[in-house]
Amino acid sequence: MQASICLRLLNFLLVLLVAGPLAAAPAATGGGIWVPQGAAPARNGQVEGILNGEVVGCVQAIAAHPIFPGIAYVGAVNGGIWRGLGVNTPIPLWTPLTDTNSSLSISSLEFDPTDAGFNTLVAGIGRYSSLGSAGGARTGILRTVNGGSSWTELNGGGALVGVNVSGVAPRGNIIVVSVDNGGGFQPSGVFRSTDAGATFLRISGGGSGLPGGVARTLAGNPTNNAVLYTGIYGGATNGIYASSDTGATWTKISDATVDALLNNTTDNIKISASRAGSLFVGIVTNGVLGGIFQSLDAGGTWTAMDIPTTQETSPGSTGTMGIHPGQQGSIHFSLVADPSSPNLVYVAGDRQPLGLNDQGSFPNGIGANDYSGRAFRGDASQAAGSQWVHLTHSSSLGATGGGTANNSAPHADSRAMVFDASRTLLYACDGGLYRRTSPANNTGDWFSVNGTLQIGEYHSIAYDSLNHVVLAGAQDNGTPRQNSANSPVWTSITTGDGGDVVVDNASVSGFAIVYSSFDDLTQFSRRTYDGNGLMVSNVAVGLNVISGAQFRPQFVTPLRLNALVPTRLVIAGGNSVYESFDQGDTLTEIGPGIVGGSGSGTTGNAFAYGGSAFGVANPEVLYVASRSGIYARTASGAPLALTGGSIPGLAAVDVALVPTNWPSVFAINSSQIFYSTNSGGVWSDITGTLTGVGNLRCVRHGPPNITSHILVGTDLGVYVASAPSYTNWSKVGTNLPNAPVFDMEYNQTDDVLVVGTLGRGAWLVPAATSQVFGQGGLLSLPTITTQPRSRTVTQGSTVTLSVGVSAKAAQPIAYQWRYNG
Repeated sequence: MQASICLRLLNFLLVLLVAGPLAAAPAATGGGIWVPQGAAPARNGQVEGILNGEVVGCVQAIAAHPIFPGIAYVGAVNGGIWRGLGVNTPIPLWTPLTDTNSSLSISSLEFDPTDAGFNTLVAGIGRYSSLGSAGGARTGILRTVNGGSSWTELNGGGALVGVNVSGVAPRGNIIVVSVDNGGGFQPSGVFRSTDAGATFLRISGGGSGLPGGVARTLAGNPTNNAVLYTGIYGGATNGIYASSDTGATWTKISDATVDALLNNTTDNIKISASRAGSLFVGIVTNGVLGGIFQSLDAGGTWTAMDIPTTQETSPGSTGTMGIHPGQQGSIHFSLVADPSSPNLVYVAGDRQPLGLNDQGSFPNGIGANDYSGRAFRGDASQAAGSQWVHLTHSSSLGATGGGTANNSAPHADSRAMVFDASRTLLYACDGGLYRRTSPANNTGDWFSVNGTLQIGEYHSIAYDSLNHVVLAGAQDNGTPRQNSANSPVWTSITTGDGGDVVVDNASVSGFAIVYSSFDDLTQFSRRTYDGNGLMVSNVAVGLNVISGAQFRPQFVTPLRLNALVPTRLVIAGGNSVYESFDQGDTLTEIGPGIVGGSGSGTTGNAFAYGGSAFGVANPEVLYVASRSGIYARTASGAPLALTGGSIPGLAAVDVALVPTNWPSVFAINSSQIFYSTNSGGVWSDITGTLTGVGNLRCVRHGPPNITSHILVGTDLGVYVASAPSYTNWSKVGTNLPNAPVFDMEYNQTDDVLVVGTLGRGAWLVPAATSQVFGQGGLLSLPTITTQPRSRTVTQGSTVTLSVGVSAKAAQPIAYQWRYNG
């Protein structure tokens, strides 16, 4: 006989194949709100005589309001555009304007002088970070016509995609931009739009009179909007060129003396025209200032000025030092003409010298006691040999008339200088924005204008769960540490170029051990903090190699503490990988020839170190990401070996293991993510939907007690995927700006996800288990479907059904059928 049998799914039994209590299945991912952590600002930075020593990060460009001295706009090198109110007060208020735009790498920023209401500004997108020119995508320009409330991305129909914009000159519907060859991108030169940026035409090398070559600068004339200036090098006819028809045609105005500095050694040019009728040009060659020239007749004739210097000493020697003791003039040089005097000009370079050839001591010849800013005022009307005075530090040392009222100086590494409407000098640099009162004499001082700017370039991030604070390794701003939980104010542990930073919260109960350094792992130290956030000790890390070749650092040297035994750490040198069992005091070489990390020395990501599997701890497991692939060590005494199925394509950037199942490992290159379940024996590409996010920068696993989530930091946010396929990616949270996410950490004790961005500082998602990984509430049951839904079969026969389980099921499940008939 026949029987009607209807198979229906009525219930199921969840069987969790993990030890411990019943865990909730993950809900939809991508939740949470990113909370800004600062620094805004960091105190005790590398400035002198400035209240609280405030620094924030790199400002590349300034646009001061032509009428109101309390209003200014700045472009951060990787932090986007900000509008400042009260910039002439002790605590300016800054508002970010472009956090959601495709790129926050701002190279230039100018008001459109044809807009009488001063609501139109244009910004160029280009990479000028001191961290290897790292940054976001080169997408063209940004334009606002409402004072910054909204910005339009313009690339001229693709003409400006991928080029490194160095300068902009907006004039109504006409927009002129200069382009250099930063990053090797071509073509360079000058581009022009006549339809407000909808299209752009490259006019260099055509019939405009402007030859092909690199155009590193673009300047306007404050008394004639149609007049523009640029400098060309690397082309057939190098020189300074002027246009009198808003960039349509150009004429060479430089002479042989000026042209002699424009060649294959040139790496920066600045041009500034004065309202008083003068024109100044500064040229940098091989990283140092090569010459400054003045013209009083629109470029008809030129007069060379002295090179600004100070008298410095070292043991047994005396001599002069210029404005680039650090030889970083390719990005650290600024020049501006005085707004009222035809003969006054202001220049700034990289940093103060440590005496003659950096072989002396502080204080130096003008009273500097640190590597702070180096700026000068020039007077072309004075006789040769007496044209320059220092604009910083002591008024009783150095050239007569130089100095400040209170021995003050801004941060080093200048980027731009402009005058505001009150004729106060604004100075942009790698530490932020500063103002110099009374710049025409030595009665003024330097003051911070950083206020609430949060633009730190953080290549490394760490979290102290004892004190609930974030720490960072910052480009050019050392190692700042958050003052208290969620405080925007931080304090610099070290200054200069910060190294990789890690925190040990487990080795000594009630104390946090912080590892930090300068670049090249110099002054590598262990600082111990108590539960009140007070430093109780500061010990230099030995780094004594007891077995193997001499250790050679990278600019940013990757570090990683062992996840199980944090007194153990690994270090990625520039020549090998080293392991320490005593907090870094002694080192053993374990990976000759393996250079961990990106190989560029610009990131601390390289390792996954220590994990467990099947309930058994394995502190020996180590994965290393390198330019040649992923290396693995899975047992004590085993060598680091290139994984058999090394990831294809570009060099590995970072690696992460599953904390409770260490043979499962993830690796990224700049554009793909891979997954292996057998310690790298075989890799599977799980990039899936993770596309259109720029470069992949870092990879981390989620909470150790949840084995189903992997996180990737990209140029455009953080993304998460879950088991089993890990190919369906969701963006984590809202409110995170589109700055490259260089480093990331999940802290289980405080249940926070923290990231360090290259240009927008540190950000945090609290209650991450529920907000990001969907584990905060009651058990969330997965959805199970069958195809077909029902079937009538003959007794004794078989039926095949397909069972589908939704992505909510973090663990394998068992299900039961019931006969319905």
